[in-house]
Amino acid sequence: MSITYVTDGEAMATLARGEMQALDVLVVRHNDHAQGLAYGVLRDPSLTHDVVADSFLAVVAAARRFDPSRPFAPWFGRIVINRAIKEAQRERRRRYIGSLWKRRVEDDDPSRLAEMGELRQI
Repeated sequence: MSITYVTDGEAMATLARGEMQALDVLVVRHNDHAQGLAYGVLRDPSLTHDVVADSFLAVVAAARRFDPSRPFAPWFGRIVINRAIKEAQRERRRRYIGSLWKRRVEDDDPSRLAEMGELRQI
């Protein structure tokens, strides 16, 4: 499949038929932009790479639902941004919860122990 002569819509239609080489066309065309979108949200190269890879897998899963008469780039960009936002939220929760577990109760003050218990429930 030649990258030059295939539109994104045609690549998606081909992908919907199960021909995975069509994904190569989309990756070559849209990977750099997707990396930029995800990095803009995450500011972490490792998480960015994972989110973009996951987004391309989502494209494969949704290929049959894609309307080839509509532009691919905005549709895919929204997938990337949504997944990056979800990952940023997960990462923020992981860090917050991790910081709670690292705190140590330095004394046996009951009010301090109750406060720590409430924070763990968040």
